Amino acid sequence: MERKRFDQQPCPIARAADLFGDWWVPLILREALYGVDQFNEFAERLDISKNILQQRLQHLVEAGIFERQLYCERPQRFRYRQTERGRSALQLLAAMAAWSNRWVFEEGQHPIELVDRRTGQVVEPVVPAARSGQPLQAAHLEMRPGPGFPSSPEIRAWRFGEGA
Repeated sequence: MERKRFDQQPCPIARAADLFGDWWVPLILREALYGVDQFNEFAERLDISKNILQQRLQHLVEAGIFERQLYCERPQRFRYRQTERGRSALQLLAAMAAWSNRWVFEEGQHPIELVDRRTGQVVEPVVPAARSGQPLQAAHLEMRPGPGFPSSPEIRAWRFGEGA
């Protein structure tokens, strides 16, 4: 069964889900945070079939999350290095880890902590609003069409209700 694609939807959440929504992708990115950058290391650490791993890595290269760097000519072997775009995905992974530590694991039982290398302090990510610097709160937010949303009145009405 082929999965539904969301890469053309006028929604940043749908497009991010299209890129990161496969369960292997965040795990591949996690391993990259641990310093893994070679195909065989990813395969071993994730216990993933090589054909699935190859597909996911190719997907991440095409999306500009990783770049392939040749490190051995015979046989050809590549390192998968995170690009700036890939490194910025840390924000997603950190938010997922913080949410999971709070809501999935018993208090004091979370298996991973994010630590600031400079200070040694455990950090818990918070998503602040750019202008106010205050943490985002669902009760204070609404979603509305942005400049790239389709101008079709039907699509706007479907997504945002009458008068959008």
